[in-house]
Amino acid sequence: MKKIIISFLTLAVMGCTKVNEEIVENIIEKYPKAVEENSVSYYLEEDKPILALKKSDERFIAISQYDNSIFLGVETTTEDKKSYSIQKLDTQNGNLTQIIADLSHIKDIAISDKFIFVTQNKTVRAYNKNTYELEVIIGNGNQNDQNFGMFNTQALFLTNSHLLVRDEKRIRFFNLADIIASNTKKVPTFLKTEVYSGNVSSITIHNNKLFMLRDLNGNKTIDFFDLNEKGFISENQLRTNFFSVASYQEQLFSFRNHLYSSLKEKGLGKLDEKANIEYQYKSHNNNPLQVQRFVFTQDKLYITNQNGGEISVFKVKDIVYRKY
Repeated sequence: MKKIIISFLTLAVMGCTKVNEEIVENIIEKYPKAVEENSVSYYLEEDKPILALKKSDERFIAISQYDNSIFLGVETTTEDKKSYSIQKLDTQNGNLTQIIADLSHIKDIAISDKFIFVTQNKTVRAYNKNTYELEVIIGNGNQNDQNFGMFNTQALFLTNSHLLVRDEKRIRFFNLADIIASNTKKVPTFLKTEVYSGNVSSITIHNNKLFMLRDLNGNKTIDFFDLNEKGFISENQLRTNFFSVASYQEQLFSFRNHLYSSLKEKGLGKLDEKANIEYQYKSHNNNPLQVQRFVFTQDKLYITNQNGGEISVFKVKDIVYRKY
């Protein structure tokens, strides 16, 4: 019996912008999962770019999303002075609205249902997501304080119940329930572990491992840590292992069982299980991609394209395999 499916060979799926139907013999033997009702994969299709109406002296250095709203960390250079802000992007017309100003250097931002989290030197600041007012400071600014001190906060990651913060020396897990105004500068650390030093530009959780992109004197690695059945790291686990990666890799993001990395002037990369670049997205609407930061929503991919300053957009298109 012949069965009609939509092709899902990796290169075909990732390299095309439309899906071709194929009639395939013996599909059960080749791809058992393909005959399960509503077994879903996806591909990326170019969408219209957003011409963000930023000023000529502004540069996007961070991006995050919540409920399809896009938030950007913005660096502004005036003569020899740099200033930093958080701006909200109108994805329909490209308008930018400054919602948080007068920040120190931003390295990462993350958005929960209550807060906009921003790295700020020795602290992480939590701003009310609706009023944009500063509500909680995580860390007391004293890097030598073993209980509440942090040093050079670098990267953030949110789970359903925890905020993960990587600083110069540690990864810390904070209970979201503990991030309240009365705990300002004394938010308790739920769990922490010492890690290898170096500048970390990104952390993410992928296939029950915590991945961390680390730069030590120009040598970049993706360090990974096993998580236990509750999704936590062991307190004494420096790392499980690491992969050496290219110097131009900047950010990691896990989306629907695939791991992606920004590749700067080389575009966006989809990584295999050993962190090798399996596929590259090099252009968008015939404009070369120079990817610093990017974020997935449920149905779209937004990229801060440094080439031209636009926000490049891809639609996430589902591929559904059904038995006929």
